[in-house]
Amino acid sequence: MHDDGSLRRAATATAESVRPDDDWNVLDAYWRAANYLSAGQIYLLDNPLLREPLRPEHIKPRLLGHWGTTLGLNFVYAHLNRVIKRDDLNAIFIAARFKTKRARAASPAEPLGR
Repeated sequence: MHDDGSLRRAATATAESVRPDDDWNVLDAYWRAANYLSAGQIYLLDNPLLREPLRPEHIKPRLLGHWGTTLGLNFVYAHLNRVIKRDDLNAIFIAARFKTKRARAASPAEPLGR
């Protein structure tokens, strides 16, 4: 586990290495920050900046969320947002999970009425 000082040094080095005119560096920094925040939201109850050594009481007893989809959703959101801003598009990204028969019936993958 990292101590608070090493995390701060890494974050500072990352922030200093990002040039505002370099879209790819900014995009990468955003994606990494979003993944860090997502992991904290999924797994941690407390101590998200790891200011103290991680203890069992900091970890949620029941996880809410799924890490397997988080990286991909953050990736798509970051890149789509970049394209929307670059091309001045009037667009929105909506991600949803189809759980019910009614929702699946409305899915373009399945014709209505099934």
